[in-house]
Amino acid sequence: MGALSRDPAAARIDTHLLSEKPPEQSLAHPSSSSAVGAALDQDIIPAREIPAASDVAHTMSLSSHRTASAHRRAEAVVESDAGSMLEMHPDRLAIQQELVSAVSAGRLLAVCSEAEVREMDAVNLVTALHRLAKVAAGHSTRMVVGNPRFVGLVEALDPKLEDLNPRGLVNALWALAQLQHCPEWLPRLLSLCLTSRDRFSARDLSSALGSLAKAAAGHGTQRWPEASTLALQAGLVEALRGRLDDLETPTDIVCAAASLSRLSVRDEALFAVLAERSIATLSDFEMSDVASLLWAFANLNFTHGKLFEHVRQLLFQQAEFCSPKELVQISWAFSRVRKADRELLSHVFAPVVREKLLDFDVPRDLCTLAFTFSNARVLNEGLMNDMAHVLSSKVKLMNAHDVSSVVVAFASIEYAHRNLFRALRKHTQGIMHTFSPLQLSRAIYGFGVAGVDDHALFRRLTEQALRKRHLLHAKNVVEILTGLAEAEFMPSKTVGSLLRDSDKLVRFLAAEDCIQVLHALTRMPREAFDEACPAVFIEALLAMVRRRAQGWWRFKASQMADLLEAIVSLELQDALLLELCCRHLPWALTKGETSESVLGSGSADFMRLWGAFAELPAQGRATVKDHIHRSSRLRQAVERRLQEAVTGISGLAMRHEAQGEEEEEELELASSDGGTMARAAAQLAYACARLGYGSESAAMLPGIVREALDADADLCQAAPREAWWSLLTWAMAEMSWNQDLAREYLQRLVHEGELSSSDCLMHAISALVALGVTEEPELATALLR
Repeated sequence: MGALSRDPAAARIDTHLLSEKPPEQSLAHPSSSSAVGAALDQDIIPAREIPAASDVAHTMSLSSHRTASAHRRAEAVVESDAGSMLEMHPDRLAIQQELVSAVSAGRLLAVCSEAEVREMDAVNLVTALHRLAKVAAGHSTRMVVGNPRFVGLVEALDPKLEDLNPRGLVNALWALAQLQHCPEWLPRLLSLCLTSRDRFSARDLSSALGSLAKAAAGHGTQRWPEASTLALQAGLVEALRGRLDDLETPTDIVCAAASLSRLSVRDEALFAVLAERSIATLSDFEMSDVASLLWAFANLNFTHGKLFEHVRQLLFQQAEFCSPKELVQISWAFSRVRKADRELLSHVFAPVVREKLLDFDVPRDLCTLAFTFSNARVLNEGLMNDMAHVLSSKVKLMNAHDVSSVVVAFASIEYAHRNLFRALRKHTQGIMHTFSPLQLSRAIYGFGVAGVDDHALFRRLTEQALRKRHLLHAKNVVEILTGLAEAEFMPSKTVGSLLRDSDKLVRFLAAEDCIQVLHALTRMPREAFDEACPAVFIEALLAMVRRRAQGWWRFKASQMADLLEAIVSLELQDALLLELCCRHLPWALTKGETSESVLGSGSADFMRLWGAFAELPAQGRATVKDHIHRSSRLRQAVERRLQEAVTGISGLAMRHEAQGEEEEEELELASSDGGTMARAAAQLAYACARLGYGSESAAMLPGIVREALDADADLCQAAPREAWWSLLTWAMAEMSWNQDLAREYLQRLVHEGELSSSDCLMHAISALVALGVTEEPELATALLR
């Protein structure tokens, strides 16, 4: 995804305990190397539900009917257990079989007449309730719950609760959760489950936990009693800890993990054991089981190195057998816990997804998949192009969540998908009132990073965000400011409203968020900045960065570049912060995350950072030079990154030569590469000269520019009028790099360049002084004119 995004500190589960850091959601700034997300955990649903609803079509062959009847009789054993069936009175057994054979809510309610209900025992009543919960779905649930026969069924079960065995208690609990119903005797049922938990099997414990999770996530008008529910949850979790050895099948393990995850039970030791048991039986897992298991871990931001590595190896062999939903869930889980990389996503998932692209029924899955690739910082242009093409026709089916996810995922490559963004902009206008604060911040961020030129859209989005200002989290404010800055839409009134209660805002910001706010504010006109941003707020942001940088937190190269650019642009003086940047610089250049660019991995971040140091005032540059001089580790890190940048720029030269030999339509692209190569080499040489860094790698830069000019006559002719020409000329003169060539470049600058610019004129004069005024009297005279 660019820069606001903060990586979630995923807890690492080995055989020991994990860290307790909560999951985070964030985006990324276009000038940084991170990814967004952000996170879609509330919208990813595990493939396996507990227990699964079953229904049978009415049009079946005779053999199919017999098979289905056999399955339903087997279900009766599960629902009422074999012992109860054997002890059941023949009349009650006939009713039981009739209940299990019913395939619709209407048939079940017909069986549950007032007379029949009076004759039913506890097993019959629970079976009827359980079957109704299975076959009733969607809108029919409300109709079932409101039916007088259902009311009579529930009332008849009240005096017989104590007669239920553990399996009956669990089935009753699941049915009420599925139907989102809360009868008067529910507290008694919860209490009975709590007192009977020691007699529950491991599967019963998992199913009961799943029922509590389903009840907590439901949207019914009646809420389950909180105290009793929490007490039962704690008792079930404690009982499950002692029954983990009984979880033998994949279904048992997955149900337990999914239930705990849905209830947000962050028990690291418990999940570590579940991971170990999963590894032992992984060969028996269906891909749907794998998807649900990984979802359970990722939903809590847990990762287990061995488990994810085993699943990774399994995917290399069986990814093609995954359904579209499973592909989405598994890839999302890997991305969420930072286990997704280019090899896995581009070489394993991407080919399978492209093959099954038309099998994705709803845009939500494709939106999540696009967000997953973006969150993992993996850009697969072929897949993204295909997904954009498919999504363009489904934009009208998207809700606010889908729109915000797609906008963020495709933001960095909007130029290739203008039709998709055009449709997204139009659709957003119509559903804007449905956006949550998080979705508003993501939409503003995504449209801003994509460079969408539509101030009317941003005005309406920010108006909606300001109406919900009291609901915005600190990170949401950062995302909004970043998006508005990228869109170059920074009204002082809007910024001032977002920064209201700045003291409270800063307390909830991480160091990287403070840096992004500072960087975003540099895009405002100076007068608007002074009006909207009090000096005390800027100082509070800097103080937060200083405090974090003096602790465990470390700068990444892109974050350090953002901070230095903000310091230069806002004309801030902070010697301590600059000192901290210099101390962190070796780590940022060697271990910090870097972004990829056309110049090579990490080169873009290094060039931004090196250029930011070069733009510091003289005193600041002296501090940087002092650290480079005293630290051999820093010199080695700088030289290694500089060599990579030079290699990347030279790679453009080889591409330029190769394309220059192709057909005429390739010449324009080759010329563009030549200009990029010359400009990048000149700017890097200028930064090295400003910092007094004259290594062999730096000395190669003028030669690279010369190669680009020799290969392109048009570029050679136009170069003296480019802004970078004066920078290169001054750098060569200052560092004594090929002085004959420097004099040639200076002559062309004086006679062909744009000396109307004060910066260009000063560079020309400084170069002339460095080369020796007495040796170049004609140039001196021309400059004086």
